[in-house]
Amino acid sequence: MAKQITNIKRLSVDEETRRQNDLNEVEAAIADNKEAVLEAITLTRHLHDKGLLAILNGALSQGEEVLDIAVKEINRPQNSRVIENGVGLAMLLGTLDVDQLKVLTKN
Repeated sequence: MAKQITNIKRLSVDEETRRQNDLNEVEAAIADNKEAVLEAITLTRHLHDKGLLAILNGALSQGEEVLDIAVKEINRPQNSRVIENGVGLAMLLGTLDVDQLKVLTKN
């Protein structure tokens, strides 16, 4: 009968090797997704330039409060009517025939 294993030795990787492996993995992911990374950087720059990045960061850091305020605002009668009208408009636009609209816009 086989002996029970009672002592397990874990391979130890020093901190510098682990960090280098992590950096290599990140570098490979960036290289594999170059276009997506560049687009994300451009998007982030535009959000920052317009001040939206700071707003989004603030909203995310105060998530519960922002969500609570948003729900209260949506539940107000005048705001719920705006949402209903927006949904109705979107549904109306979905029923329009694009080919017929092209005829109207040519003249």
